[in-house]
Amino acid sequence: MFPKFLNKIDFKRPQKQIYTGLIIDSTVSSWNENVQQIRDSIIALKERLMKEEPKDRLDAIGKIVECIDFMKQSNIGWMSVLANPSIASKLEEEALKDIYARFRKMAIERIDNDVDCINRYMIDLLS
Repeated sequence: MFPKFLNKIDFKRPQKQIYTGLIIDSTVSSWNENVQQIRDSIIALKERLMKEEPKDRLDAIGKIVECIDFMKQSNIGWMSVLANPSIASKLEEEALKDIYARFRKMAIERIDNDVDCINRYMIDLLS
């Protein structure tokens, strides 16, 4: 049910985990610092993505891969939080409903974007 890497994590012991290129110490005392570092790196990525345009086809591929990699790392991070009962139990019902509403909106937008790109660019690509 959960990703395999979560089965190897002992959430009761302080440990280091990797998320968006940062090493995260999971002790309570550093939780806020780690979350703030992650947030700041995400904001910096957003600012860079908003400014940059690909120079050519190869650069476009690299930038697309960078976006996909961010989404993958973000999903892994959220799965780590939500699959950890000791962390997820700290979230109030209203917070969880808000997070769900945001993720539902993103998922629907992502589905729409995937279908649109498939229809525009993938069908008959190799014919």
